[in-house]
Amino acid sequence: MALGCGGRAATPVLAPVTAAALDEDLAITSDPIAIAGTVFVPGALAPPSMLLVHGPRKQSLDRLRAAAARSRADRHATLARRALDGQLVATALFEAARADAGKRAALLAEARQVIAAVRTAAGDATDEVTLTMGVALAFAADDAAGAEPYLSELSSRWPDRPGGLMAKTQLAYARLRDGEDAIAQALLGPLAADAAHPELAYVIAWVRFRFGDAPGAAAAITLALQGWTAAATTPAVERDFLLMHARSGLPAATANDAVFAVANEPARRSALLAQLATGYGFAGRPDEARAALRFSLAALPAAPVAALPSVRVLEAEFLRRAGRLDEIPAAWRAAAGALAACTSCAAADRQALGDGLAARAVEAHTVFATSGDARYRALAAALYQQFDELPEVAARADRAQMTQYAADFGRVKAPDNGSQYADAIRPTLGLRQQEVQACYEATLQGAPTLGGALAVTLDVDGGGAVTGVATDPARGSAGLAQVAGCVEDRARDWRLPSRPRPGTARVTLRYVLGARP
Repeated sequence: MALGCGGRAATPVLAPVTAAALDEDLAITSDPIAIAGTVFVPGALAPPSMLLVHGPRKQSLDRLRAAAARSRADRHATLARRALDGQLVATALFEAARADAGKRAALLAEARQVIAAVRTAAGDATDEVTLTMGVALAFAADDAAGAEPYLSELSSRWPDRPGGLMAKTQLAYARLRDGEDAIAQALLGPLAADAAHPELAYVIAWVRFRFGDAPGAAAAITLALQGWTAAATTPAVERDFLLMHARSGLPAATANDAVFAVANEPARRSALLAQLATGYGFAGRPDEARAALRFSLAALPAAPVAALPSVRVLEAEFLRRAGRLDEIPAAWRAAAGALAACTSCAAADRQALGDGLAARAVEAHTVFATSGDARYRALAAALYQQFDELPEVAARADRAQMTQYAADFGRVKAPDNGSQYADAIRPTLGLRQQEVQACYEATLQGAPTLGGALAVTLDVDGGGAVTGVATDPARGSAGLAQVAGCVEDRARDWRLPSRPRPGTARVTLRYVLGARP
């Protein structure tokens, strides 16, 4: 199960660090660590459908053209008559364009000319149907700019009617895609999200997301998905639903309730919650990710035997990211048990589980050898034992190597100073890099060109607890200062490996932030 919702970060790797002994204290500074952030863009809103206007009896296109020409030339024809004749011929031209790809461009161009002529003749008295047809025809011709005059008039003249709401929605959506968030916000004004107007709720969700109201965005996108009826764009709405809930800051139980509100079928609920877990992973929220996995399993009448091993492995990974070392062995044991019970799982699945278990055992071994933290000693011992108990371990090519590693581990003595502490903390801080990226991306949504240097200095006591955090720039309400504040809040909860001597390790992490092109 790959982690993939929102920003697509590779496995974070801390850059090399240098350490200098200062009495019993340590000073550790990283090389610059590049963080690439993603500016998310809405993509689910389709252009409005064409209004089709038909007369009481079917007539040929030529007859409709002739009727429209007569009413335009008749000085006594009412505006309503001219509008209706124009709408009839525009409808016929649009339908002909759908049926004849070779003549599509020419037919759409003619339909647009007809509607433009009706609008010119009517001026400020142009009716809502004509303007709405002008919008749809412009989009059909891939001319979004040509739709804007019609949208603007609909929005200003009928703000509370269906055409006006559609126009506000489309205009705000276009501004969001162009990065003009303030204009989009002003266009929507005090409009509220509701499931009866899902497109409007969708755009409101994106405005809130861009302006940092993550909980409000999650609430609005839930209403949008509840009312969404366009099957072709539902996957895009679901993507944004997962993105906004994963980054809402709300507990996973709230997202679970939202999933139940938008999905009736157990299989769909389970799939959305599993994807939400990956979204939490990219948001740097491993505890919520693990909770979402459990909600995903609970949504099904019976546990999916073939998928259960990978779910348990992913649980173990989220525990590792959260620093819950004492719970990791049980998660790996559950993964091995699920694999043993899976008769349809392939040899590749068994190899992959063994590879993962081996990697985590060696990692814990290395951290203990460089830090002396007893928690990692216990973890490495448990994982080495579990690896040795795998049914297929005798056939593995790396069995001899792992046996040697386990034997070496039994002879490892904990270091008596902090000279290797820089190596010890590298894996733990590397796992926290996703949280830094999530903080950056939260601010990046409303400031897409934001980038620059961020330094985070941690004071870490002998037990590995973070006792102080300072940032450069200092925390603030906008730009890099806002990112700094978010990272500072996250970093205060980090737990690093302990050291054999008392004192403070001052760890300075230097990040270079930049948006993906």
